[in-house]
Amino acid sequence: DSLGKRQFRLDNTPFFVEGISLGDVVEAHEAETGRLVFERVLESASCHSLSVLLFDVTLRARLASFLEQLGCYVEYGEFPGLNALAVSVPQSADYEAIKMELIKHESANRVSFAELALADSSSEN
Repeated sequence: DSLGKRQFRLDNTPFFVEGISLGDVVEAHEAETGRLVFERVLESASCHSLSVLLFDVTLRARLASFLEQLGCYVEYGEFPGLNALAVSVPQSADYEAIKMELIKHESANRVSFAELALADSSSEN
């Protein structure tokens, strides 16, 4: 969502970009192609962002449901050669439980996950 000159609030969870989260206010400039190019975070929404690559696509619905029950916002994407979940984890969610579940599936080679952005825990309410 555009907030004015070169400022935008992210209304989607990133799949692959590090350092940004759903709800962040960012600064971007328009490239010659017309696409917006991220420059920096102006205001953090204090969420964690995770990218989960699904090697076992049968896990998709069950894992998404688990994450949503813990208060996460989950988006699914299909890309050439891979399927992924983009996960926004609010500070109110049990992040350790989420991480342990992902580690369990990663150990079984069913997923691979990356912590794209971790909110500053000192900003918790």
